Amino acid sequence: MKIIMSGAAAGILMALIACTSVLADPADFHTTADEMIEALTRPVLKFRSLHIDPAGESFAGDPVYETPASGQVMNRAIAVVENEDDTVSMTQVAVDNTAAASRVRTKILFDFNSARVRPESFPLLEEVGVALNSSQLADRPVVISGHADSDGPEDYNLRLSFKRARAVRDYLVQTCEVPAARLLVRGFGEHLPLVAEVDAQAKQRNRRVEFELAR
Repeated sequence: MKIIMSGAAAGILMALIACTSVLADPADFHTTADEMIEALTRPVLKFRSLHIDPAGESFAGDPVYETPASGQVMNRAIAVVENEDDTVSMTQVAVDNTAAASRVRTKILFDFNSARVRPESFPLLEEVGVALNSSQLADRPVVISGHADSDGPEDYNLRLSFKRARAVRDYLVQTCEVPAARLLVRGFGEHLPLVAEVDAQAKQRNRRVEFELAR
């Protein structure tokens, strides 16, 4: 699938990507269940998402990102995979350029060009499971968002990021006993990088999974 946008739209997209790079500080990553619970339960100001169909018509959808009232928010339309049949659709998301979003960002590691979670990330996933099964979050649906680096075709990366998020979901269901019905999966491909991909380490950081509450 080829995604076509105007020169002006491409310029806006690149500017917004630059804004998201400020989130690359290691302090933005969460490592314990307590940190994750705190991040996901802080008060937020709700934003609605906008789904664009192939004909260009739009309709109101569910929230994608939510940020605190003090956060600075920009909207951007990006491609996303959110169905098991790997269908690609366009979704407008609100991207804040602060570290205060109601979101858990984890350094779950994946092999290059693979949806296989590295074993050293299993303890971190178990912390996620503890958080999601806690009394504060046990009844809440959660969106699991997969992200890839920019190596390879854009369309392939969208599907790879979805498979990574799905692999995380499967681990949480099978090992941590989080109910599958609570976990929604989305793949954003290379469209929301944390850092400029200047080396292999930077690319590995962009291969990640994030968690947020579905409202």
